[in-house]
Amino acid sequence: MQRDNSHSVSERIKQFRARGFKITPQRAGILSLMVESGRHWTAEEVFQALRNDYPMISRTTVYRNLESLVSEGLLARLQHANRAVLYDPNLDQHHHFFCLGCGAIVDVYLDRIDYEIDASRTEVLPSKVLRPELQLHGLCESCSAGKG
Repeated sequence: MQRDNSHSVSERIKQFRARGFKITPQRAGILSLMVESGRHWTAEEVFQALRNDYPMISRTTVYRNLESLVSEGLLARLQHANRAVLYDPNLDQHHHFFCLGCGAIVDVYLDRIDYEIDASRTEVLPSKVLRPELQLHGLCESCSAGKG
């Protein structure tokens, strides 16, 4: 699936600068690593992947920069029970499938999600849903076939 070109590394850097933020080599490295890989990363994985190229980088720097990039809408945060927070470079509207066997996470694209909040059992009303997110849990093809 072809992603929107406005989500490229260079476009995200332009957006970050336009909002008055400085793009440090570490921020550029984080964005490049994540966008070019297209996968979901923990802060620790980002730190481990970048520490050889940026010997002075710290875990705190990585975490702070990831959170800045999330708050500016250049990355997304993905939280899942019993897992470290993941950072997602995919800014397209999508959902996630979590394999309970091997732990794989796969982006899932749905045409639409129709839902109706059960007001009699929901305490957060009135509320405004800005973006529904769906998490699917199951076994990937390999794990279903006993290969995972």
